[in-house]
Amino acid sequence: MVDETVRNCYSCAITGEEPPNMPVLTEAARTVPWKSISMDFGSFPDGRLTAVLLDSHSKFPVVELVESTAFKNVR
Repeated sequence: MVDETVRNCYSCAITGEEPPNMPVLTEAARTVPWKSISMDFGSFPDGRLTAVLLDSHSKFPVVELVESTAFKNVR
C-alpha cells in the first residue's frame, strides 16, 4: 500500500528521482559482531546531544555525548 500511495502521489513524483534501493543485510552481517552497525543522534531534555552506535549482531549500544552533530565532532 505504501509503494502504491507514493507512486500515485503527485508531490512525490515531481520532487526527484526514485530513492536508491538499500541492500538487505545478509545473515553474515548479522552473525559477526561489529560487521554491521547503525548510527543515530539523540538528545536529552536538557539539550545534551548523543551519538548512538548499535551493533546489528548483539544489539549492543554505544552512547557518547557529542557537542554537535557535525562530522568533525563525531569521527
